[in-house]
Amino acid sequence: MKPINRFSLEKQDGPYQTWPVNSRLFFDGAPTGASLPGYQLLCQFEVPDGYILVTDYDCPFEEITNFAFLDGRLRLKSCRWLGWMYETYLLTRLEWVDEKTFIVIINEQVAYRFTIHRWGIPYLRPRLRLEWLGWVPPEGRPNIKIQEAQTPADFIRYYDLRWKVLRKPWDQPRGSEKDDLEEKSVHLIALDRGLLIGVGRVHFNSPAEAQIRFMAILEEYRRKGVGSTILRELERKALERGAKTLVLNSREEVIPFYEKHGYKIIGDAPMLFGKIGHKNMAKDVK
Repeated sequence: MKPINRFSLEKQDGPYQTWPVNSRLFFDGAPTGASLPGYQLLCQFEVPDGYILVTDYDCPFEEITNFAFLDGRLRLKSCRWLGWMYETYLLTRLEWVDEKTFIVIINEQVAYRFTIHRWGIPYLRPRLRLEWLGWVPPEGRPNIKIQEAQTPADFIRYYDLRWKVLRKPWDQPRGSEKDDLEEKSVHLIALDRGLLIGVGRVHFNSPAEAQIRFMAILEEYRRKGVGSTILRELERKALERGAKTLVLNSREEVIPFYEKHGYKIIGDAPMLFGKIGHKNMAKDVK
C-alpha cells in the first residue's frame, strides 16, 4: 500500500444544489469512464490489486463518506459508503493494518474495518468488505492487545504514531522519530480491535541496563491503562534478556506516571528541542 496523487474528480459548476450525485473520475488527467459519489477526493492509495479511493460531498452536512475499490485496469469493482440522510459522517482517521485491510474512524467516535477481497460476487460478496467494530474510544478500559512489531506494515504504523504523538506537535520532520538503535531494540505495539493505540521501545545500554524510550499513546486512549500495559510488557521483555536496571528520560509532566511504577528521579536529562524538560529516572529490578 502507498499513498498516491494520480486521481482527481471533475470540478462542478453552478449552484451546489444542482450538482449531480456522482463526479467523473480522472487518472493522470485522463477520464477513466468511472464516476464516484461525492465532489472531494479525500485520499487515494495504490494496493496490490488496484486502488482505494475515499470521497465525500464537501458540504456542511457531509451525508456520506464513500470508499471505492478500482482494479488495475481502473474499473470500479466495489463501492461502499458510510452515512445516513441528514447526518454527518466525517472521516477523521484512516489507518492501514496491512496491504489488504484498513480501519477508519468516523466522527472521532465509530470504527469500521474494510478488507479487500481478491474476488467477489455482486451484492453477495463485495470486493470491499465492510465491518462495524464499535465505538472509539470505548467506554471504560479498552480491549488492549500487546505484541511486538514484526511486519513491514506493523512498522509503518508504529513509526507513524511515534511521529504524530512525539514529534509532529513540535514541528519536527518525519524521520526525527527514529534513532540509530532501532534495529537493536524491542518494539511493542498496543492494539484495540486492530486499531493501533500506543507504542513503546526498549534497548540495552549495557548487558545489565535497559532503557525505555518512545512511549506514545493516542490522546483519546490516555488514562485508560494503555501506557501501564505497554510499560509492564517492556519491563518483562528487558528482564527476560537479563536487565538488572531500567532507565528512561521522562518529560516532566508524566513523571508521576513513572513514579507510580517504581521509577525514581536520579538526575536531569537533556532538554528536548531546547524547550521540553526531562528528568532521568531509574528502577532497580534485580
